[in-house]
Amino acid sequence: MITGELKNKINALWEIFWTGGITNPLDVVEQMTYLMFIHDLDETDNLRAKESAMLGLPYKSMFGEEVQIGERTVPGNQLKWSVFHDFPAGKMYTVVQEQVFPFIKNLHGDKGSAYAKYMDDAIFKIPTPLMLDKVVTALDEIYAQMAQLRDGDVRGDVYEFLLSKIATAGVNGQFRTPRHIIKMMVELMAPGPDEVICDPACGTSGFLVAAGEYLKANRKEEIFFNREKKAHYMNAMFHGFDMDRTMLRIGAMNMMTHGVDNPTIEYRDSLSDQNPDREKYSLILANPPFKGSLDADIVSADLLKLCKTKKTELLFLALFLKMLKVGGRCACIVPDGVLFGSSKAHRDIRRELVDNHRLEAVISMPSGVFKPYAGVSTGVLIFTKTGHGGTGSTICGRMASPWMISGPPWRRTTSPISSPGSMTWPGRRPGSAPSSPSWCPGRRLWRMATICPSTSTKRPSMSPWSTRPPARFSSSCASWKPRFRRDWRNWRGWCDGEIGGHFYNIFWWNTR
Repeated sequence: MITGELKNKINALWEIFWTGGITNPLDVVEQMTYLMFIHDLDETDNLRAKESAMLGLPYKSMFGEEVQIGERTVPGNQLKWSVFHDFPAGKMYTVVQEQVFPFIKNLHGDKGSAYAKYMDDAIFKIPTPLMLDKVVTALDEIYAQMAQLRDGDVRGDVYEFLLSKIATAGVNGQFRTPRHIIKMMVELMAPGPDEVICDPACGTSGFLVAAGEYLKANRKEEIFFNREKKAHYMNAMFHGFDMDRTMLRIGAMNMMTHGVDNPTIEYRDSLSDQNPDREKYSLILANPPFKGSLDADIVSADLLKLCKTKKTELLFLALFLKMLKVGGRCACIVPDGVLFGSSKAHRDIRRELVDNHRLEAVISMPSGVFKPYAGVSTGVLIFTKTGHGGTGSTICGRMASPWMISGPPWRRTTSPISSPGSMTWPGRRPGSAPSSPSWCPGRRLWRMATICPSTSTKRPSMSPWSTRPPARFSSSCASWKPRFRRDWRNWRGWCDGEIGGHFYNIFWWNTR
C-alpha cells in the first residue's frame, strides 16, 4: 500500500499532468507507463550487462553504439534514461519525442508481435519541454523513494495507486488485481515448464507476468537450459486477450519488461464468436469482469447452451471450461454471487462444476479487496476440467486480513498476520495437514448465510463454531424446516470426514 512521502510524490506527479493540460486519467496513466517503461529498459539493460560481466559472457546492449531511427542514425547511448534526464529541457524534449519514443515503438524486431502491433498507434502526448522536464524529475524522485523502501512489490503498488485515480475503473474493469492475490493463485497452481497459460481478460497481463516470474524462480534451469522449453516459454506459453487497446499496449510492455519476447496478446472479445479457442490451454488464471454491460447477441452460442444468462461472471466460468484441455486447471476470481446465487443460471454452472468436473477449492477473500473499484465480496475458485466429475472433498478456506480475528473461540488470536495473502482454515489445528480429519475437531461448522427456498429471504446465520443448530433458529414458512433439518443431517455426515464437505454442502443445497 502506498502511504506517506511516496504517495505525496505520486500525487504531485499527477498534478503536473493535470496542470499541463492532460486531464483524461487514462491518458495520464498511459503517458506515465511509457516513461516508466523507458526508465525500466535502461535499468534492465544495465542489470543484464552486469550479470553477463560477472559470468564472463558477451552482451549486446539493446541501445548499442548506433541506433537506426527512421532514416537517421543516432548514438544509442543518448536514448538511455540515465543519460537524457540530464539534458536541458529543450534538448531532452527533442530527444524523447523524435528519438526515444520512435525507438521504443519499434523495439521488437518482429513486426507481427503483440508489442509491435499495439505500440504502432501509441502517441507521445506531453505538450511542452518544461512539462517533460518536471515529469522526468518527479519520476526520478519516485524511483529513488521506491529504492529506499526495499519492497519487491512497491512498483506494483505504485501502479495500482495510479489506476485507483481512474474514475471509470469500476465500469471498464481497468484496474490491477492486488499482487499478493495474484501471487497466491499462481503459487497454488504451481505452473510447470510445459504449460500453455491463458488469461482471457488479461488487462495489464498481471497474471501472465506472475506466472513467468514463478517459473523463473522455481524452474529456471529446466526452462532456460533447454532450447525447446525456452523457445516455448518465450513464444508459445503465454496468451492474453482484452478489448482495450490501451491495456493491451501496457500489457505487452509489461511482458517485454519481464523478459518474455513474444507473448500472444490480442484484441479479442473472449465471450463472442471471435474466440475460437476450445480445449487449447492447460492453465487459466483470470480475474474476469463481473459487472458492466454485455451485448447478449454476440455471446458465443455454445456458452449460452451451458449457462443462459447475461451475467459475465457466469459466462466466463463457462468459457474457462470450454477453453481448457481435459486435465487443464483454472484459478479464477468470482463474486460471492456465483456461490450463493439462486437463479437457474447460477445453479446450472455450479452443477456443471461439481457434477461434471472436479472442484478443488473455494477460497473466500476479505470484503473490500477491490475497493475503490468495486465493493463486492469475492472468492477464488480452483477446479480441474475432467468431463466426468470427480469432485470429492473441496477445500474451503479464507484469506486473512491483517489483525483479523481467526480460529475457534477457545483459540483466537488478534496478532497481526505477516502476509496479507496468507490463508487460515476454519477449525484447523496448528500443524495439521490440509487432508487431515483433524481439521474438524469435534465441532460442526456452518455456512454464514442461508436463503429460504420459498421466500428467497436471507435467514439468520448459524454460529460458525456450534455443535448443534441453535434453538433460536426458527422458521416462519412451512417448507423451511424439513429442508433445514435434512441439510443439517447431511452436513454432520460430511463434517465427520474433512472440512472439505463444507462448500460441497453449499453446492449440494443450491444445485438440487
